[in-house]
Amino acid sequence: MNDAFEDLKKLTHLYLENNRLRTIEHCHTRNLFELKTAILSHNNLTIKNNEESSKALFKNSTLIEKLDLDDNQISGFCFYNKEAIPGVDNATEIILSNNKLTSLSNVHLHDTSYKKIKLYVSNNNITSLFYPNESETSDKFNNNHVEVFADNNPLNCDCNLHTMIQHRNKANRTIEFRNWTIHMDNLKCNEPSLLKNTPIEIFESKTYKCLLNESNINYAKCPDNCSCWRRPSDNSSTIIDCSSKNLTSGPNSIHLLFGHQIELNLSNNLLSSMPLSSQSGYGNVTILDLSYNNITHLTHGGLPAKLKILYMHNNKLIKIENNVLGYMRNSLKIKELTLHENSFECECDLEDLSDDLQNKNWSQSEKEKITCGPSNRQVYKLSKQELCPPNYGLIITSCIVLAFVAIDICIVIIIFYRYEEIIKIWLYEKQWLLFWVTEEELDRDKYYDAFISYSQKDHDFVVNNLVKNLEKGQPPFKLCVHERDWLAGEQIPTQIIQSIENSKRTIVVLSSNFLESDWANIEFRTAHRRALEDRRTRVIVIKYGELPPIETFDRELQSYLSMYTYLEWKDPSVWSRLRFVMPHRTRSRRPQCTRTITIDNPDEMTRETHL
Repeated sequence: MNDAFEDLKKLTHLYLENNRLRTIEHCHTRNLFELKTAILSHNNLTIKNNEESSKALFKNSTLIEKLDLDDNQISGFCFYNKEAIPGVDNATEIILSNNKLTSLSNVHLHDTSYKKIKLYVSNNNITSLFYPNESETSDKFNNNHVEVFADNNPLNCDCNLHTMIQHRNKANRTIEFRNWTIHMDNLKCNEPSLLKNTPIEIFESKTYKCLLNESNINYAKCPDNCSCWRRPSDNSSTIIDCSSKNLTSGPNSIHLLFGHQIELNLSNNLLSSMPLSSQSGYGNVTILDLSYNNITHLTHGGLPAKLKILYMHNNKLIKIENNVLGYMRNSLKIKELTLHENSFECECDLEDLSDDLQNKNWSQSEKEKITCGPSNRQVYKLSKQELCPPNYGLIITSCIVLAFVAIDICIVIIIFYRYEEIIKIWLYEKQWLLFWVTEEELDRDKYYDAFISYSQKDHDFVVNNLVKNLEKGQPPFKLCVHERDWLAGEQIPTQIIQSIENSKRTIVVLSSNFLESDWANIEFRTAHRRALEDRRTRVIVIKYGELPPIETFDRELQSYLSMYTYLEWKDPSVWSRLRFVMPHRTRSRRPQCTRTITIDNPDEMTRETHL
């Protein structure tokens, strides 16, 4: 393409859009003297960023009015056009939207004859619209008036953005800086993330703050879970924002990152108390925002020496200590304090606050918003008598009532301790106040936690599973097992009765073998009748294995199973349920009716009718 336009010196319009052009240089356009329009959009052009005027693209095209390079791969562009043409309106459009520009410093418009240039750089990767210093900006654009359209770029709203905001024209929605104008339409922050999608035009020069990061913090560290900012308009403060982080306490220490003052924002957290001013760095805090927390006390120890503004609204303050009010009343530094939307009660504790609101120079709006009680009465309008009215009649009546109550309590206590056992028996018979008649009291003479009733054919299951886990588990239980704890030579019926009477529970291992055992059924009936006599649930039935139809059971056992729940051995939660229905408190005592012996050979004492 080197010679394609060599003889087209009269060419005025050049359309090469929607092709696959990759490069174009000065040698291709040097003879296009009368060119007015060049449309090279929608290609793959990567124009070299060459600042030599002798090699600038379209350098000799002094009449050019529009240069469209939209949607290419351009990362840098140079434009030289020094020769003015008499009688020609020196204005042109340069369209570089949808390219790969990362900064306006990639665009060079040196020594152009045009007085007005419209530069379109929308939808690029431009993060900043300013050069590092003003002299470079002046160099690049000389005396041209450059109008820039740069919307939809990933702008970094850092501290350098303050320069742009300072030259904002609100009426025109533009930035007017030296000889160029930037339109703010759809100019939004992309970074930092806290400002993402924030329109540039809402920022004010005096209040604009920029995020500090590791690159501009050389000797200190921003507290964890917080962001640190500075305000370029005064450069006097470090702004530490820890708001809305679900914090339960403030940072352990804070440091000056910039300036000589700290503005600390801890609002909308879960703080229940104020951070102490003695903590490292807190002495330099001038503005402290503790609003929207759960703070219940405003303490003198939480007031930094340099404090000027304190926001305490929307907390759970009940009262303000006198020493705090005295300190704030006499302080020449504190200019503002907010206390509205707290939990003040209209009581004597608010007398000092009411006086302070009436005498001190509080803002009228804050005065009116500080209320107390469920009816939200304005504190500053309440008199001492309204907050703390004397009520001698109530005091006298209360004293008399308390005296009679105390006498009655003493009489009841004396009677109870004098006739404790009789009272407990009577209460139990009436089924009244059973929480006083504890299981420990009723079963104080029972030595065993449980007697296990089972068929001798289920011996292995009972000994290796049930007994082992209950006696060695947590908590351990003391069990009565006939093979181990019955006395040799004693009659079986007597042993059954004594074992049941000496046990707080009877555990029945209900199996098909159990149903075939006469002695096992006698043990169940004895335990069941004893429980009915005691009017307590003492029998624990564990269903073990497959059972025949319930209609074939002993009638008394049928009746019991139809009225009470029982445990299933195959239930995964059987152990937790079994331990729950066992006695919850046990004490080791000597048996009242039997004594325990150890048998070397349990098989010699097998009950015949259990076989």
